[in-house]
Amino acid sequence: MLFTVIYSVFVPMITFHSIVEIVTSSPVGMQLSTLSNHGGVYQSNVTWYPSQQQIGQQVFCFKAVDSAG
Repeated sequence: MLFTVIYSVFVPMITFHSIVEIVTSSPVGMQLSTLSNHGGVYQSNVTWYPSQQQIGQQVFCFKAVDSAG
């Protein structure tokens, strides 16, 4: 079983900040790709192959951190 997510965070061009990091609380083994910026939309791909013990509900939370902290 494969679990794949692409999440995006939009930053309006009127701000002077950029997203510098995505902090997550995720299941063991979840992989995040490098953060990319496409015209103010920051995104990362998330891939996860759950183990037999991880099948079922899991919590995945993420928070964007901007250049202002």
